[in-house]
Amino acid sequence: DVVRRIGALPGLKSLGLDAEGNIWTPRGSWRWADSSEAPRSLGDVEPEFTTQPVVLGGKTIAFIKSHYGNPQKARGPVIDSSGWAHLEARGLGNLKLSKTAYGSAAFTNSKGQLRLLVTEPDGKALDFPISENGDIGDRPDEVQLPGLTRCSSLAWFDGNILAADRGALVILRETAQGAWETTKRLEGFGEEIFVHSDGRSFVVSDAKNGRVSLYNALDTSAAIASYGGLDSPEKVA
Repeated sequence: DVVRRIGALPGLKSLGLDAEGNIWTPRGSWRWADSSEAPRSLGDVEPEFTTQPVVLGGKTIAFIKSHYGNPQKARGPVIDSSGWAHLEARGLGNLKLSKTAYGSAAFTNSKGQLRLLVTEPDGKALDFPISENGDIGDRPDEVQLPGLTRCSSLAWFDGNILAADRGALVILRETAQGAWETTKRLEGFGEEIFVHSDGRSFVVSDAKNGRVSLYNALDTSAAIASYGGLDSPEKVA
């Protein structure tokens, strides 16, 4: 069921949700209990673009953004104790980012280390170290996610990276050598989809078919919840 609508937010580039239901956007944040008329919190200047945000420990949001042409790493609570949405941001040195969509997911690698995977649509990706409090490292490894040509978003679920790409969910698993391999593709969606996971389940937003569906297994024929009739759903959290 629809709980409430928040708007208007045309052209929204990213979206985050913490364990308490606080909602983050690049234009400000809202608490879960806020009415549809509630104004957004005070916060940072809207960046030129951000990677797909991740939420660590249910409370800390983290992502990479471009601010006046300079890449920065950002982290912090969706809404702080003062009611602001102001994140700690620091530069990423000589890192170069193109102005494109970047899917992102936090995952645990084969060595048991927490990492942040950030990919361009064609699967050219950066693998960053990241701490449990959202501090992103400065020196990422370059990796390739095979089989991707138009990836919109990533998710980490059941030991796999899920990549939303051209109407399919591409399932990727890290090898013992630290490379990535495609294990299968889950089809049956519209041409443009977006994915997100909290680690226990994952949700797919299907823009063409106007539907958002929730799953708890890698079987897209068995959604545990679904909501349709939307015009063109995109980013999801």
